[in-house]
Amino acid sequence: MDNGRLKGYDLFNIGSGKKEKFLRLNSNNSNAKREQIGKFEILPAGLKMGRKTLCPDGKAGITIIDEVGKLELDDRGWAECINILLKEPTCRLIMTVRDKLVDEVIKKWKLDQQSVILNTTETDSQKAASIISDGCNFS
Repeated sequence: MDNGRLKGYDLFNIGSGKKEKFLRLNSNNSNAKREQIGKFEILPAGLKMGRKTLCPDGKAGITIIDEVGKLELDDRGWAECINILLKEPTCRLIMTVRDKLVDEVIKKWKLDQQSVILNTTETDSQKAASIISDGCNFS
């Protein structure tokens, strides 16, 4: 935020505490041609950090992606990481998806009966937390 106006989004790795700029409003005076999503430029350092965080060497436990959207549906952004994480038997992947894209995400990644879909307008946060903790092995 800049003087109360949105200027972009940052990535935050809750495990390491590292933060990196990820999306910034398009700037007409930018010399670098950056990948775009809507009105935002994707900053390469943020994309690199996000991919490294989502696809670490070794086993994944619980991974949360907020949010999966058009970039991933177009095989950009975190799409390759999602492909890898869904094949990892020890990974519990939690993704937020806008209502209008849920069916496309289910179809793209062939999410099956083992997947749990929670509609935030129908499920309060305590119930969602209970469902998630019951479905994950935290030992």
